[in-house]
Parts: sequence; structure tokens; C-alpha cells
Amino acid sequence: MHKTSEMCIFVHILSPKIMTELTLQRLSSAGWTPDRKVDISPIEKAYADAGMVIPEKLREFFSEFGFLTIGRYVSMPLVL
Repeated sequence: MHKTSEMCIFVHILSPKIMTELTLQRLSSAGWTPDRKVDISPIEKAYADAGMVIPEKLREFFSEFGFLTIGRYVSMPLVL
């Protein structure tokens, strides 16, 4: 279980341009590129083990953004 402080999300009111620039900067720093495609078999296995099917759009998202570390958080779905 995560501590409450770790689960907090701080929302800043920024202009869309600044938000886009900040988002792209953080994604790029984490190793993201527009053509990034990673092996999502560990995610697929976690879903299969839970008896779930990954929708195609979500599969595409995980393939492009899965396993990126932004700050101290890794973008991999939590399967309970």
C-alpha cells in the first residue's frame, strides 16, 4: 500500500503551451521519443494472470509510454 503522501498529485494551473513544453521535456528526459515502442510482455502477463484482456488502444499506450520513469514513478499499470 502506498503512503498518502506518495499518492498525492499536485496540479498546477499552467497555460496549455507551458504544460505541453513541460510534458514533452519530462517525457524526453525519461527516454521517450515519438517512435518509441517497448516490449510490453510483462504488462500483458500481469493482465493475463489477473484474467484481464488489454484493449488495443491501451496496448498501444503501454507500448509507447510503458516503463518510463518520470521522477520516481514508473508508468506501469498496477494490477491487484
